[in-house]
Amino acid sequence: MKIYKFTESDCNFKSINLEGSKLLEKLDDNLFNGGSPFHEDFGHFAWVSDQPDAINNCDFPFISGYIPVISERALTILKPFIDKSNIEVLPIKVEGEKYYLLHIMHSSPCLNIKASAISYFMNGGIKQIKDYVFLPSVEKEQFFFMVDQLHTHVFVREEVASIIEKEHLIGAKFEECKIKDLSFFDKLFT
Repeated sequence: MKIYKFTESDCNFKSINLEGSKLLEKLDDNLFNGGSPFHEDFGHFAWVSDQPDAINNCDFPFISGYIPVISERALTILKPFIDKSNIEVLPIKVEGEKYYLLHIMHSSPCLNIKASAISYFMNGGIKQIKDYVFLPSVEKEQFFFMVDQLHTHVFVREEVASIIEKEHLIGAKFEECKIKDLSFFDKLFT
């Protein structure tokens, strides 16, 4: 079993312009919404880029690099995995084309905090996780999920990454995460 951080590719794709949108207001909670559905129409959007040669025909025009938006083709291919995960699929239109915002509503306690590279604010809150390391219990996770500690990145199981690569869907990249159990001493003191 492998787990991957699911983010936008390094290619030069246009972004979805959120300026003045209802969706932009919802990003304060990194679109997690406490694990509850939005049941909302976020409306129509346009493409934006500061690069004149940027293109907009990708299957994963992520918002802010980590919030998954998928094309109609990608939804058709990923539907079996999406149906088995706790995801709200929100249709949006970008310059007349149908896309779908994946609102991941499941977060997991399967992060190995001791082995992960985490930086903290002075008040003890998590500022950033640079290196995600999961506990072996991650094998029981849904196909798409977030971690309880920080609702920023979406993670996928290897089945999702494999089908995306097999079907040549473009616009996403996968960073393999480590899986490591707690040490004997960590188990004693937790």
